[in-house]
Formats: sequence, C-alpha cells, structure tokens
Amino acid sequence: ITEFITSSWRDVWSRWSPNGKFVAFHSRRDTNDSQDEIYIFDVSQKTFKRITNRLGHDFCPAWSPNSKNLAFAVTDEKGNQTITVTDLKGKIIAQLGNNLPRVTEPS
Repeated sequence: ITEFITSSWRDVWSRWSPNGKFVAFHSRRDTNDSQDEIYIFDVSQKTFKRITNRLGHDFCPAWSPNSKNLAFAVTDEKGNQTITVTDLKGKIIAQLGNNLPRVTEPS
C-alpha cells in the first residue's frame, strides 16, 4: 500500500479509475487553500497532474466507464453550479445542470 494523499493539503474524495491506472481527487494543494481543483494521480508513474485551473471550486470527481473522462461538480467564482465533464487534459466536453441548486456528486 502506498500513501499518496495527505490531509495537510486537503486532498479528498479519491476515486479509482475503472482501469485501475489513476486516482482522481480534489484538493487545495497549490491554491493557497482558496479553491478546490481536480487532480489525478498516475499510480504507475507516481505523479500528480492538475486537471482544472480556474476560479471557484471543482470537486467530487467521477470517472467515465472507459477511464478517459472525468465528471465533477463546479461552483464558479459567481456561485453558478454545474456538472462539468472534461478529458484528462482538462478540455471541457460538456457542462450540465446549469445553476441548479446543490449540483454535486456526479456518478
């Protein structure tokens, strides 16, 4: 067992990819504890990659069945809420549920 997520960074909501190669999570590890961003941990390479980089909070990632996309909840800097789907490079594929209240925890 390898520990890679540490509570000192507020690394939370870890989710294994269906192919077992990655773990997605949200964190404040490089935002001065001001916003949540989505990251993936590559298990074989033991490297982290930040997927999102915007104002607001990106949280509660969920994997697509083919491990190629992530869906996650977003509260932008204006308080608008959506579910956003991106590829693993952070390219937005879809935004769903535009500003519905309590849009969280996609699956």
